[in-house]
Amino acid sequence: MSYAKWILMIWLMSLLAGCNSTTGGSPGSGFKLMTPKRATAIYIAKNDRVFAEEVASNNRTCRRSKGCQK
Repeated sequence: MSYAKWILMIWLMSLLAGCNSTTGGSPGSGFKLMTPKRATAIYIAKNDRVFAEEVASNNRTCRRSKGCQK
């Protein structure tokens, strides 16, 4: 399959799946604010710093986004 046909096929699949939407979305349609219990948050911060930073990043984005369920 040629490169152009491959790109066209991927674009059509995303179109059919609704992945190319540019609208704001409805509340709860995307992702969710992560609220671990205090003990869990402390454990994660001590033992998996990368994941703790990902949770913090998710929550910062969630607070600004209409597509995030709060």
